[in-house]
Amino acid sequence: MTFATWALLIGGLLIAMALSGTLLKRLPLSTAMLYLAAGFCLGPAGWAVLTPHPILHAALLERVTEVAVLIVLVAGAMLPFPHLPANSIALIALLFLAIRPASVWLGLLGAPVSREQRTMIAWFGIRGIGSVYYLMYSIHHGLPLSMAEQITAITLATVTVSILLHGISVRPMMRLYRKRQAQQGQ
Repeated sequence: MTFATWALLIGGLLIAMALSGTLLKRLPLSTAMLYLAAGFCLGPAGWAVLTPHPILHAALLERVTEVAVLIVLVAGAMLPFPHLPANSIALIALLFLAIRPASVWLGLLGAPVSREQRTMIAWFGIRGIGSVYYLMYSIHHGLPLSMAEQITAITLATVTVSILLHGISVRPMMRLYRKRQAQQGQ
């Protein structure tokens, strides 16, 4: 698919999400259930259409990801950024240096990935878009205001640190990985 097709598809999805929000308020359904039903209706044929090849469509995926990041940044800019509690710095460091790497290592047990690949996946891990989604979900579903402000500050700080650390480290780590792969291939 071309970038224009993806842009139309994403635009249509955003419009459908906006329109379904008012409908869902009247029904005992969540948006996640709606997306699950749409995925079920699309089935394997829809999955093949919606899944671009990561190598062949790298430029397209990069643009789509940039759009997603823009949406997250706009959402983040609209949120108040309250004072970050001092003990959250330790939590953020623990997330990056222990919790996420350990969960990735455990999650990849038995997977056919090398130690180097496992280390890279553990470092880069899951990106911040999911964190922002679950933050908004919990706030929308009644998280108390004082707790919502604190968790918002921690989440946005974590996403910011992730963008900075991973943005700085991605090129050197990929260069080193490619160099080691080339050496092993010889």
